[in-house]
Amino acid sequence: MKKSVIFVIAVFLLVGNGCQKYEEGPWLSLRSKENRVVGTWVVDKYHINGVDSTELYNQNKVIEFFQFEELKDEIGDINIYDKDKNEFPIKGRWDFVLYKDVLFFSVFLNDDLIQTSNFLFTYNKHDYYGKIIKLKETEMILEFENEYPYDIITRICFKKVEL
Repeated sequence: MKKSVIFVIAVFLLVGNGCQKYEEGPWLSLRSKENRVVGTWVVDKYHINGVDSTELYNQNKVIEFFQFEELKDEIGDINIYDKDKNEFPIKGRWDFVLYKDVLFFSVFLNDDLIQTSNFLFTYNKHDYYGKIIKLKETEMILEFENEYPYDIITRICFKKVEL
C-alpha cells in the first residue's frame, strides 16, 4: 500500500510538471487568468536583452488592468499613470491572445504629447504583445520583443500593489 501511494504521488508530480502553463508558473492556481491580471501593478524588475535596467526605468509608473463586468473572460481597460497621479493617464485596452499565452494591450495616445517609451517600453508604438512568463496573483512577468530597428527583448516583472 505504501509503495502504491508513493507511486501515485510520483506520477502526479511528473505529469503535473508537464502541464505547467507558463515558463515560471504557477503550477496550479484556483483563480482565473483574468482575475490574476486585473488589479494595480508596478514594475519591480526591468531587463533589456538580459541586462538588469531597473535603475534606468522610471519606477514611478503604475499600470491598472480593469475588466468589463458585462464581458467576463473578455477584454478590459488599462490605465498607465504616475503614482502621484500628477499627469493624465494613458488609456488602452487589454486581452489575452494565442491561447492565453500572450497578453495583448493597445494604448491610445497622441504622439505629439506622449512617447510610449516614457512610460513602460524601450520602443514607441501603440500595440504590445507580452509573452506571459509568469502569472501569479501578486507577480506577473511579461516579455516583449521588438525586431525593428534593433533586436530588443524587454522582460518586465510586475508586482501587484494596493494604492
